[in-house]
Amino acid sequence: MRYCQSPGCSRPVSGWAYYCNSHKSRARRHGDPQQEGVTKAQLKPYLDTVRRRIAKNADNPAWKTMEGNWLALVEHARAELTTYQQGTVHIRQRREAYQEIMKLANDVTPAEVVHTVLALYLMAEQEPRRFRSDEGFRFQLVRRVRALTETNRGTWYDHKVRRVKRVYRDTAPKTTEYLGQCLAEVLGAAGLYLARLEQAQAEQKRANRKKLFDALSELE
Repeated sequence: MRYCQSPGCSRPVSGWAYYCNSHKSRARRHGDPQQEGVTKAQLKPYLDTVRRRIAKNADNPAWKTMEGNWLALVEHARAELTTYQQGTVHIRQRREAYQEIMKLANDVTPAEVVHTVLALYLMAEQEPRRFRSDEGFRFQLVRRVRALTETNRGTWYDHKVRRVKRVYRDTAPKTTEYLGQCLAEVLGAAGLYLARLEQAQAEQKRANRKKLFDALSELE
């Protein structure tokens, strides 16, 4: 008998699988068998931080440059899909990733994509334990970006509660992985820089408060 190799799990597995059905499903959806999904509510404080930073530096050209990087990726996806329609053979997961990019381009502003990516990087810097691995982070990056458009949500009727519920439509794991790589390539460096800038400024504020407290404690 073989058992699940996810830490803390002792469920049996079928055949030569590494994980039980539960952890296998989570790895497929989230990139790692121990990765939890990042919700819209959990990401909101980081989105607010990103938007405050942008508002404070509204004239900085970095924001338009990031949007331009996203639009360049959109144009690359459009060109690749055109060659596919003309008969050029494509790797399936890349073609599907390009189709997902075009869905976003048709429904979502470049700013929304940029803000969401930056917020995920900020979250990863401030809550590193939330992401179990690089794959887990990239899958959450893709899920939150794809969730910006309603085309990636479906509905189903729950007979128990007698109402319609919405559900996120997953892409194939290899498609998600490639789309995550694309997003990281065009916006990842900016995301890391902004996240570390926020962290450095937060540490400076703490140091200044400690310095003031130390000075006050010496008053006679």
